[in-house]
Amino acid sequence: MVKRMNDGGASTTTTNKSKSTKKDSPSETNNKSSSGGGWNPSSFVGGASAGLVASATLQPFEVIKTRMQVPGGQGGANNIFSTASRVVRTQGVLALWSGVSASCIRTTAGAGLYFFVLDKMQKEVKQWQKKKYANGEKKQSEFENSVQTFMVGAVSRASIATLLNPISVVKTRLEYGGGPEYKRSVGRMLVDITKKEGAKGLFSGIVPTILRDAPFSGLNLLVFMKAREFTASLAEKQGREVSSYDTLLCGAFAGGFATFLTQPPDVLRTRLQIQRNLDRNIKPMVTFSSILAEKGLRGLYVGAVPRIARRTFQQAITWSLFEFVSKQLGGTGSENWKK
Repeated sequence: MVKRMNDGGASTTTTNKSKSTKKDSPSETNNKSSSGGGWNPSSFVGGASAGLVASATLQPFEVIKTRMQVPGGQGGANNIFSTASRVVRTQGVLALWSGVSASCIRTTAGAGLYFFVLDKMQKEVKQWQKKKYANGEKKQSEFENSVQTFMVGAVSRASIATLLNPISVVKTRLEYGGGPEYKRSVGRMLVDITKKEGAKGLFSGIVPTILRDAPFSGLNLLVFMKAREFTASLAEKQGREVSSYDTLLCGAFAGGFATFLTQPPDVLRTRLQIQRNLDRNIKPMVTFSSILAEKGLRGLYVGAVPRIARRTFQQAITWSLFEFVSKQLGGTGSENWKK
């Protein structure tokens, strides 16, 4: 504050306001980065946390499914209960968690990277839409938005599935449990497969894996987002906020629906990754034909019950934990993905 004398001798007071810069709090900074086009670490942590919990708790479903899908498998049978019973009776309860280490590595890294990439792609698409339709042009139709959402989910998952396929091969063989060579550590098995089978062994089943994972993730994301829109509308009519219970149900419904439609590629992938250890020249079309010859179209849905059960619970847990952990770390979960 500075006092000056004017021409009449009177004293006048002027106030000098210094320029001040307001620093954003950590949560505000995170919210800005999550709403912008940058990479958001909270998406990776949220996805990885969800993947770890889901894979560790639901591994028995995956083991049972794998045993059912391979003819003459260790403990394989015609239904989920007899398969589980035979595994426990012949190998003990812990056999239901065969391959859990590889499963946790694969699912934790896979879910973390998937949500990390997905969050980035969703925000890039949203920014692109804003620029494209900034001049008041006709916006995309609902169908075009749906196709776009499906493709973002599919491309994100396909890239991560390809990167982590070697871990998937180890996981599947550990779950099968067909001898001493299937009971080694993840690192040891990776080395052994590389020496004996080379890159073809590490990436065996990559085509059916992508044919399974890309459509699954595209459908899962699309159905989840549509279900969230419906529950948000319903919650608004009821005068309440969208709850974690709503997210849980949306994730479960999306996971179960997408899993049922993508079951056939999973059967083919499992067969290829197991049988390549016995026949290195095995071809996908030959394996596909043998499945049809053995059990017809029904053979493409062997192991569907444990897989659908696992994926339904897994996606319920994954979406709920992703939303919770991401927001706790200052992110926005899937809120900024809305078109």
